[in-house]
Amino acid sequence: PLVARRPNDGEWALSLAIGYDGLGWAVNSMGDPAGALPFHQAGLKLAEAALARHPADPWWRRQRMVCEDSLGSAAIRLGRSDEAMEHFSRALEMAKEQAMRQPDNAETQFDLAFRHFSVGRVHYARGDMPRMLEHAQAAMELAEKLVARDPGNAEWNTFLAGMYNSLGEVLRQKGDHEGAMKNFQAGAQLTESLVARDPRNTDWQTLLAGMRVSIAAVQRDQGDEDAALENYRDAAQRMATLVARDPKNVEWRRLLASYQNQVAFALQRRGRMSEALAMFSRSLENAEALCDQRPDDAGLQHDLANAHTNIGMLLKATGDTTGALKHYGRAADTNKALTQLEPTNAMWQYSLALSLTNLGMALEASGQPAAALARYREAQEVLQRLVAQTPSNAGWRHALAGSQIYDVGRLLEIAGDTTGALEQYRGGLDHLRLLLAAQPDDASALLDAAYGNQNLAFVLEKQGDARGALEYYRNSEAIMQRLVARDGQNEQYTGNLGIVQRRIEAIVGGSGAAP
Repeated sequence: PLVARRPNDGEWALSLAIGYDGLGWAVNSMGDPAGALPFHQAGLKLAEAALARHPADPWWRRQRMVCEDSLGSAAIRLGRSDEAMEHFSRALEMAKEQAMRQPDNAETQFDLAFRHFSVGRVHYARGDMPRMLEHAQAAMELAEKLVARDPGNAEWNTFLAGMYNSLGEVLRQKGDHEGAMKNFQAGAQLTESLVARDPRNTDWQTLLAGMRVSIAAVQRDQGDEDAALENYRDAAQRMATLVARDPKNVEWRRLLASYQNQVAFALQRRGRMSEALAMFSRSLENAEALCDQRPDDAGLQHDLANAHTNIGMLLKATGDTTGALKHYGRAADTNKALTQLEPTNAMWQYSLALSLTNLGMALEASGQPAAALARYREAQEVLQRLVAQTPSNAGWRHALAGSQIYDVGRLLEIAGDTTGALEQYRGGLDHLRLLLAAQPDDASALLDAAYGNQNLAFVLEKQGDARGALEYYRNSEAIMQRLVARDGQNEQYTGNLGIVQRRIEAIVGGSGAAP
């Protein structure tokens, strides 16, 4: 009513814009990003109208930037990555302008750091790690300077801790475990100091729980399962305490389910299957309840797909193929719906590829090779699109190579389609060569390359091309010798090397018996 009576009163209009944006965040925090959009849009409309009258007003310029960022955050939750990038990019450009005008103003520098982080989030969702790393480093440099100016500023310390975690995750995905752990531990230490100030601060407790999970992930990668389980349990317990205080908090319940999954994975790796299944089942129940509560939340739908996948993997490992098929099928259906909602969301596309691959494996195990091959082909098509979209993503390229060598190529060979199998094997090796050119000591890629060469040799030998087979057997032998030299106790390496050498001896000796 006040703004309606005096529409040109900038102070009242600004208060209303801030109020709209705050209401949007309140609705978003309750797990309803779609419901938050109208409030953020109303705030943005007021800011744009005010700037049309006063384009240089710093307060309105900042409020427009904040509203753009808020709309981007809601779009992320709804799975609209393109829309999010538009809002975040506009906010970043405005933040850069403000920071250039006021280089000594701490608030404008913090705004710039935060907007770099926001843009980086979208690159992360798209799987573009180099661009994500670029923005994460820019945000961290700004945050470190701010904290150096005012070490007691809780907001800046909180943001810096979060940036340590974000940068650590990018480094971990690149295989830099040492760099990742360094950042995770720095973030955890900083967050622990904040929690010590105020143990009841829920934001800091949530952040610390996330730090524990990040550290555990590196420990798991390095084979320290005991330490990883301890940190996973710590994270789950922290979130359980928060959920007990506010059972309706969607985000806390979501994080609790995620961390319980990590505990379950750790139990599964120890062979404690019944305990792991019980934990996974609790997570699935929670995911279903959250989706019923917020059916338009794409992130919750993605969590539901993952919950089905987790149970499917455990059931397959225990021999329950029928149960695994059911859960893998539901995961694939959910992920497919998400990709139709937002085709450019790379995270969902990759999840769909994994779901289809899992479904193919279960179908194959249940004696349905034709159906399995169809699912493998679907997964491969998704991976091909992802690699074409972001050629620098090593994880996607490696997954595509695996699809060609182990899934589609192998089943085509079994079905007697040797031409198709050879095409798949060669395609997989081409991708592995690119990966190994960048990371020549990647043991996983080396092993896959050894198997790819071996598979090619098997087919060529069956076709009577002994000379061609010998070339690929020797390629495989050279790779396996490198791996055995690195780890002579690895039975997979030594066993496969022996197989390849026996085939070479058979061809060179003239027996030429088919493998």
